[in-house]
Amino acid sequence: MIPVRLQPIGPADLDRIAALHAKCFPGESWDRQALGEVMAMPGAGAWQAVSAARGRIGETMGFVFDTAIAGQGEILTIGIAPLARRQGIARVLLENLFERHRKMKVAAITLEVAQDNIAAQRLYESEGFQIAGRRPAYYRRSGGASVDAWILRRMLVEERS
Repeated sequence: MIPVRLQPIGPADLDRIAALHAKCFPGESWDRQALGEVMAMPGAGAWQAVSAARGRIGETMGFVFDTAIAGQGEILTIGIAPLARRQGIARVLLENLFERHRKMKVAAITLEVAQDNIAAQRLYESEGFQIAGRRPAYYRRSGGASVDAWILRRMLVEERS
């Protein structure tokens, strides 16, 4: 695992995060302005995983943008640098998000993941997310193809009957 430290994303980080978002989501990336607008949303959170490894100190390895409003959380976007994937960085970001949301009394967290993103689906399943719905033809791929989005949900507190 690449050692990382977590820190909030600030306005000065947005160009770097936008460049990483473009590497993570080619053709579907969010620019500096879009990321800034997300950060300005009520209940928004934005965190980055910064490398603490020798030779890579200070390099952003991953990010998560989320919201927490009225007891409900949502992961708006999460990405890991392509060369840093499968190193546990997404799990570190998710654990931080779960902890932050529990403190805010969030009951459940949702996210959307592309039907063809099997690695992400496996990660989310291992972190307790379950399929809650589907959005047909939600993501566009190069060449005009479309891919469904799975809506996933994880409870942070037990549902009461």
